[in-house]
Amino acid sequence: MKRLNGKILKSEFFVFMNSFAGIYILNASKYAIDSYSVESIQAIFGYIMMPATVMTLFAQFILLPFLGKFKELFEQKKVNELKGLGFKIKLIVIAFGAFAVALAYLIGIQVLTLIYGVELSSYRIFLVSIIASYIMYAISYINLVLLTTIRKTFIQFVIYLICMVVAFVGSNILVKQYGITGATVSTVVTLTVQFILYIIVTNIEFAKLRKSKG
Repeated sequence: MKRLNGKILKSEFFVFMNSFAGIYILNASKYAIDSYSVESIQAIFGYIMMPATVMTLFAQFILLPFLGKFKELFEQKKVNELKGLGFKIKLIVIAFGAFAVALAYLIGIQVLTLIYGVELSSYRIFLVSIIASYIMYAISYINLVLLTTIRKTFIQFVIYLICMVVAFVGSNILVKQYGITGATVSTVVTLTVQFILYIIVTNIEFAKLRKSKG
Protein backbone atom coordinates (compact mmCIF):
# COMPACT_ATOMS: atom_id res chain seq x y z
CA MET A 1 0.00 0.00 0.00
CA LYS A 2 2.83 2.42 0.89
CA ARG A 3 4.52 1.67 -2.42
CA LEU A 4 1.26 2.34 -4.28
CA ASN A 5 0.68 5.60 -2.41
CA GLY A 6 4.24 6.68 -3.14
CA LYS A 7 3.78 5.96 -6.84
CA ILE A 8 0.53 7.94 -6.95
CA LEU A 9 2.12 10.84 -5.04
CA LYS A 10 5.07 10.90 -7.42
CA SER A 11 2.81 10.87 -10.47
CA GLU A 12 0.48 13.58 -9.10
CA PHE A 13 3.44 15.73 -8.03
CA PHE A 14 4.68 15.97 -11.61
CA VAL A 15 1.16 16.69 -12.86
CA PHE A 16 0.96 19.57 -10.36
CA MET A 17 4.42 20.88 -11.28
CA ASN A 18 3.61 20.68 -14.99
CA SER A 19 0.44 22.71 -14.44
CA PHE A 20 2.34 25.31 -12.44
CA ALA A 21 5.12 25.53 -15.06
CA GLY A 22 2.54 25.79 -17.85
CA ILE A 23 0.98 28.84 -16.21
CA TYR A 24 4.38 30.50 -15.88
CA ILE A 25 5.37 29.78 -19.48
CA LEU A 26 2.21 31.38 -20.83
CA ASN A 27 2.63 34.45 -18.63
CA ALA A 28 6.42 34.93 -18.58
CA SER A 29 6.34 37.68 -21.20
CA LYS A 30 3.51 39.45 -19.38
CA TYR A 31 5.45 39.32 -16.11
CA ALA A 32 8.48 40.83 -17.86
CA ILE A 33 6.35 43.51 -19.51
CA ASP A 34 4.93 44.40 -16.08
CA SER A 35 8.49 44.74 -14.72
CA TYR A 36 10.15 46.70 -17.52
CA SER A 37 7.46 48.66 -19.36
CA VAL A 38 5.10 51.53 -18.67
CA GLU A 39 1.44 50.89 -17.92
CA SER A 40 0.27 51.81 -21.44
CA ILE A 41 2.48 49.12 -22.98
CA GLN A 42 1.39 46.62 -20.34
CA ALA A 43 -2.23 47.29 -21.27
CA ILE A 44 -1.61 46.97 -25.02
CA PHE A 45 0.19 43.66 -24.59
CA GLY A 46 -2.72 42.42 -22.49
CA TYR A 47 -5.15 43.44 -25.24
CA ILE A 48 -3.32 41.52 -27.98
CA MET A 49 -2.76 38.49 -25.75
CA MET A 50 -6.42 38.13 -24.82
CA PRO A 51 -7.72 36.69 -28.15
CA ALA A 52 -4.97 34.05 -28.16
CA THR A 53 -6.38 32.41 -25.05
CA VAL A 54 -9.32 31.30 -27.19
CA MET A 55 -7.01 28.69 -28.75
CA THR A 56 -6.35 27.14 -25.34
CA LEU A 57 -10.03 27.15 -24.44
CA PHE A 58 -10.97 25.65 -27.80
CA ALA A 59 -8.44 22.80 -27.42
CA GLN A 60 -9.75 22.03 -23.93
CA PHE A 61 -13.35 22.18 -25.16
CA ILE A 62 -12.63 19.77 -28.02
CA LEU A 63 -10.61 17.37 -25.87
CA LEU A 64 -12.99 17.10 -22.93
CA PRO A 65 -15.48 14.66 -24.51
CA PHE A 66 -12.63 12.34 -25.59
CA LEU A 67 -10.78 11.95 -22.27
CA GLY A 68 -12.72 8.80 -21.41
CA LYS A 69 -12.07 7.40 -24.89
CA PHE A 70 -8.33 8.07 -24.53
CA LYS A 71 -8.28 6.09 -21.28
CA GLU A 72 -10.33 3.28 -22.79
CA LEU A 73 -8.08 2.94 -25.84
CA PHE A 74 -4.97 2.90 -23.66
CA GLU A 75 -6.39 0.23 -21.35
CA GLN A 76 -7.32 -1.84 -24.41
CA LYS A 77 -3.75 -1.41 -25.70
CA LYS A 78 -5.01 0.19 -28.90
CA VAL A 79 -1.98 2.43 -29.26
CA ASN A 80 -2.41 3.29 -32.94
CA GLU A 81 -6.07 4.17 -32.45
CA LEU A 82 -5.19 6.37 -29.48
CA LYS A 83 -2.57 8.31 -31.39
CA GLY A 84 -4.84 8.46 -34.45
CA LEU A 85 -7.66 9.99 -32.40
CA GLY A 86 -5.24 12.54 -31.03
CA PHE A 87 -4.13 13.37 -34.57
CA LYS A 88 -7.73 13.95 -35.71
CA ILE A 89 -8.31 16.34 -32.81
CA LYS A 90 -5.11 18.17 -33.74
CA LEU A 91 -6.38 18.64 -37.29
CA ILE A 92 -9.57 20.23 -35.93
CA VAL A 93 -7.52 22.57 -33.75
CA ILE A 94 -5.23 23.49 -36.65
CA ALA A 95 -8.22 24.24 -38.90
CA PHE A 96 -9.78 26.43 -36.22
CA GLY A 97 -6.41 28.08 -35.62
CA ALA A 98 -5.94 28.89 -39.29
CA PHE A 99 -9.39 30.49 -39.30
CA ALA A 100 -8.51 32.47 -36.14
CA VAL A 101 -5.24 33.71 -37.65
CA ALA A 102 -7.00 34.84 -40.84
CA LEU A 103 -9.70 36.57 -38.81
CA ALA A 104 -7.11 38.26 -36.61
CA TYR A 105 -5.23 39.54 -39.63
CA LEU A 106 -8.33 40.85 -41.39
CA ILE A 107 -10.40 42.37 -38.58
CA GLY A 108 -8.75 41.51 -35.27
CA ILE A 109 -7.09 44.87 -34.70
CA GLN A 110 -10.22 46.79 -35.69
CA VAL A 111 -12.33 44.79 -33.23
CA LEU A 112 -9.83 45.27 -30.37
CA THR A 113 -9.56 48.99 -31.14
CA LEU A 114 -13.35 49.25 -30.98
CA ILE A 115 -13.55 47.31 -27.72
CA TYR A 116 -10.73 49.02 -25.84
CA GLY A 117 -10.81 52.44 -27.50
CA VAL A 118 -7.06 52.37 -28.15
CA GLU A 119 -5.37 52.68 -31.55
CA LEU A 120 -3.71 49.31 -32.17
CA SER A 121 -3.11 49.27 -35.94
CA SER A 122 0.68 49.08 -35.56
CA TYR A 123 0.34 45.86 -33.53
CA ARG A 124 -1.35 43.68 -36.17
CA ILE A 125 1.72 41.46 -36.74
CA PHE A 126 2.09 40.94 -32.98
CA LEU A 127 -1.52 39.80 -32.67
CA VAL A 128 -1.22 37.38 -35.59
CA SER A 129 2.14 36.01 -34.37
CA ILE A 130 0.87 35.36 -30.86
CA ILE A 131 -2.30 33.63 -32.06
CA ALA A 132 -0.23 31.47 -34.42
CA SER A 133 2.08 30.52 -31.55
CA TYR A 134 -0.93 29.56 -29.45
CA ILE A 135 -1.92 27.07 -32.14
CA MET A 136 1.35 25.33 -31.36
CA TYR A 137 0.55 25.56 -27.67
CA ALA A 138 -2.85 23.94 -28.28
CA ILE A 139 -1.16 21.07 -30.13
CA SER A 140 1.30 20.72 -27.25
CA TYR A 141 -1.65 20.58 -24.86
CA ILE A 142 -3.15 17.69 -26.83
CA ASN A 143 0.19 15.89 -26.68
CA LEU A 144 0.28 16.60 -22.94
CA VAL A 145 -3.05 14.81 -22.54
CA LEU A 146 -1.85 11.90 -24.68
CA LEU A 147 1.34 11.52 -22.66
CA THR A 148 -0.55 11.82 -19.39
CA THR A 149 -2.96 9.12 -20.60
CA ILE A 150 -0.05 6.71 -21.15
CA ARG A 151 1.37 7.79 -17.77
CA LYS A 152 4.39 9.69 -18.97
CA THR A 153 4.51 12.68 -16.63
CA PHE A 154 8.17 12.94 -15.65
CA ILE A 155 9.39 13.53 -19.20
CA GLN A 156 6.83 16.33 -19.44
CA PHE A 157 8.35 17.83 -16.31
CA VAL A 158 11.69 17.90 -18.12
CA ILE A 159 10.07 19.62 -21.12
CA TYR A 160 8.52 22.24 -18.87
CA LEU A 161 11.79 22.88 -17.05
CA ILE A 162 13.52 23.56 -20.36
CA CYS A 163 10.69 25.82 -21.52
CA MET A 164 10.64 27.70 -18.22
CA VAL A 165 14.33 28.51 -18.62
CA VAL A 166 13.76 29.62 -22.22
CA ALA A 167 10.76 31.74 -21.15
CA PHE A 168 12.54 33.33 -18.19
CA VAL A 169 15.78 34.16 -19.99
CA GLY A 170 14.13 35.15 -23.26
CA SER A 171 11.38 37.31 -21.80
CA ASN A 172 13.61 39.21 -19.39
CA ILE A 173 16.35 39.90 -21.93
CA LEU A 174 14.13 40.64 -24.93
CA VAL A 175 11.47 42.65 -23.13
CA LYS A 176 14.08 44.79 -21.39
CA GLN A 177 15.72 45.56 -24.75
CA TYR A 178 12.79 45.66 -27.16
CA GLY A 179 9.60 46.07 -25.14
CA ILE A 180 6.44 44.64 -26.68
CA THR A 181 8.37 43.36 -29.71
CA GLY A 182 10.64 41.39 -27.39
CA ALA A 183 7.64 40.06 -25.46
CA THR A 184 6.07 38.79 -28.68
CA VAL A 185 9.29 37.18 -29.90
CA SER A 186 9.85 35.55 -26.51
CA THR A 187 6.31 34.12 -26.48
CA VAL A 188 6.65 32.73 -30.01
CA VAL A 189 10.10 31.22 -29.36
CA THR A 190 9.08 29.63 -26.05
CA LEU A 191 5.92 28.04 -27.44
CA THR A 192 7.80 26.88 -30.55
CA VAL A 193 10.41 25.15 -28.36
CA GLN A 194 7.65 23.54 -26.33
CA PHE A 195 5.85 22.43 -29.49
CA ILE A 196 8.98 20.82 -30.97
CA LEU A 197 9.90 19.05 -27.72
CA TYR A 198 6.37 17.70 -27.28
CA ILE A 199 6.26 16.43 -30.86
CA ILE A 200 9.59 14.62 -30.44
CA VAL A 201 8.78 13.13 -27.04
CA THR A 202 5.25 12.05 -28.01
CA ASN A 203 6.50 10.25 -31.12
CA ILE A 204 9.28 8.53 -29.16
CA GLU A 205 7.03 7.43 -26.29
CA PHE A 206 4.32 6.09 -28.59
CA ALA A 207 6.94 4.21 -30.64
CA LYS A 208 8.20 2.63 -27.40
CA LEU A 209 4.64 1.79 -26.39
CA ARG A 210 3.89 0.12 -29.73
CA LYS A 211 7.07 -1.90 -29.47
CA SER A 212 6.35 -3.02 -25.90
CA LYS A 213 2.80 -4.05 -26.81
CA GLY A 214 4.23 -6.18 -29.62
